[in-house]
Amino acid sequence: MRFLIVAILALSFPAYAADSSPVDTPQSRKEAAERYAQASDLPKMMGDMTENMARTLPPEKREGFKKLLMKHVRIETLNDAMVAAMVKNFTTRELNALADFYGSPEGRSAMSKFGAYMADVMPAIQAEMRRAVAESQAEAKGK
Repeated sequence: MRFLIVAILALSFPAYAADSSPVDTPQSRKEAAERYAQASDLPKMMGDMTENMARTLPPEKREGFKKLLMKHVRIETLNDAMVAAMVKNFTTRELNALADFYGSPEGRSAMSKFGAYMADVMPAIQAEMRRAVAESQAEAKGK
């Protein structure tokens, strides 16, 4: 019996010794970030966000806004910035988890709604930022 326990422990030791976590290096982060970028489909997200933001404009300005924005937004530049920021701020495990989620049916569904979400929340963010700037300027004048 003692031999059996020792044999089982000896055979299972490599499973415990091997770390299932990916190595967290700048290269592994970059690979995971690129996998996430692919799964999140930035061009589609930007298109959806542009479409939804255009809906907040008067009807006669919507098409011009969409054409202008899509003509001048450099998706590759945004993608490169996104990947660089992810490599800087997230671990390989976190990036892999994001890629797994956004590559899943639920993640793809959530991303398809992200443009509408941003269009809904952006006016509130912009208004709050304008209010905060105005208050800070008024406070600075009062000193």
